[in-house]
Amino acid sequence: MYRLVINGDIGVEVWFPVEGFEGYLVSNYGHFKGKYKKDQFKKTKVDKDGYEAIEFWKQGKAYFFRAHRIVYETFKGKIPEGYQINHKDENKRNNRIENLEPMTCKENINYGTGIERRARQQEKPVLCFDLEGNFLKRYNSVGEAAEKLHLHHVNISKICLHRYGYKTTGGYTFEYADRTL
Repeated sequence: MYRLVINGDIGVEVWFPVEGFEGYLVSNYGHFKGKYKKDQFKKTKVDKDGYEAIEFWKQGKAYFFRAHRIVYETFKGKIPEGYQINHKDENKRNNRIENLEPMTCKENINYGTGIERRARQQEKPVLCFDLEGNFLKRYNSVGEAAEKLHLHHVNISKICLHRYGYKTTGGYTFEYADRTL
């Protein structure tokens, strides 16, 4: 087994091969190195949910993974069935092994400030527009808009956050009211 140890200012960075992807390395600091440039870090991208994602190539085909899952599995072993990997400091881009822990979906949802952050998001004022972009009304929260317009609050939130390609729901579009008209 290949192991490269580099003494850093903060401790020791340990490198192991990524299982199933010859030539790729991952460190306990959440860094990656690729096949062709072993002296340089391999860049990650941030996915739609804010997590770092990494791309590996094998036999001419690209494979994408969330970086924290690769780090955890390399240093701690297989993720237990039905478990997710939580970032203890709630920073989705801090993939150091000591920041990662397995937990159930329910535990992960209720972890730290998650409930508080989602509640605050629901309390933000939203602006409602018709499909031509004409301003219709300002609501005090996503929940109020959903209730008054008989829509699902999750769809309104996704539109306001520009997530998952949602642009409209129920003949309306929405934005958080932190912008000026």
